[in-house]
Amino acid sequence: MHTIEGDADGAEKRSARGVLSEYADPKLWEQEEGAWERAAAEKYKRSARSLHLENNCED
Repeated sequence: MHTIEGDADGAEKRSARGVLSEYADPKLWEQEEGAWERAAAEKYKRSARSLHLENNCED
């Protein structure tokens, strides 16, 4: 389990990593590898394509 520490005023603190690890699904780790890079590439590919189409329509 995660360590919960009290600070000087008695408030409990937990790290984000510890809190989020409770929701982690090890079966999805392989799919998550490179997901951000794929999403960014797809987003900017679509942006570049729409910009290209807009520029061609202005001619």
